[in-house]
Amino acid sequence: MSGIKVLITDPNETLRESLAELLRSRFTVQTTGDGSEALSLLQDFGPDILVTDLMLPGIDGFYLLEQAYRMPSPPEIMVVTRHLSSYVQEKVLYFGIHSMLRKPYDLMAAEANVRAIAKRLP
Repeated sequence: MSGIKVLITDPNETLRESLAELLRSRFTVQTTGDGSEALSLLQDFGPDILVTDLMLPGIDGFYLLEQAYRMPSPPEIMVVTRHLSSYVQEKVLYFGIHSMLRKPYDLMAAEANVRAIAKRLP
């Protein structure tokens, strides 16, 4: 297992935990379904990769992206969302995020995206 840490934030427990299970053989993984808890985990866990939905209980997903973006060493981010409108794509690209999947997503595709992001890490 690598030293790469992944935080998965998704209110859909089934998707969140299924993806986490796939990733745990390669990465250290924390999960949450709550945006406020994700904000705390950004600071406490310090993920290298953040996989997040934008529709979160607790805080707005865009606020979470903004806070991640402002970190001294921001994580690489993959957005998963049902609402992949041009507005969402524009906002996500503003934060330099190039990995987006529409929900419901294929778990193997999500795992492949996370592995590709991990390969780009320094």
